[in-house]
Amino acid sequence: MIEHHDVDDAVTRPDGSDRSRVIAPSADELRELEDRFHACDADGDERIAFSEFERLLEIAGVKLTDEEERRACFSEIDLNRDGEIDFGEFTDWWIRRPS
Repeated sequence: MIEHHDVDDAVTRPDGSDRSRVIAPSADELRELEDRFHACDADGDERIAFSEFERLLEIAGVKLTDEEERRACFSEIDLNRDGEIDFGEFTDWWIRRPS
């Protein structure tokens, strides 16, 4: 079971601003994130490959027209560098992305 708790350590957001607290998603938010993740996972393998990444950007409202920018963004999200985005990486990115 996933436990939700606050992280008290200072965190720097991707936009450079500091946040003193990061709050884990609620159960409802987690279900919504799962729905978004699965909407991007076209082949149902529980991972988002680069070929599925454009859908993720669309859902997130991120407009990157240059493929190099899309690849750089994908690499930033793919924390373990296995060439795919898993649900944990997706959730981490979705929560910390600039609104």
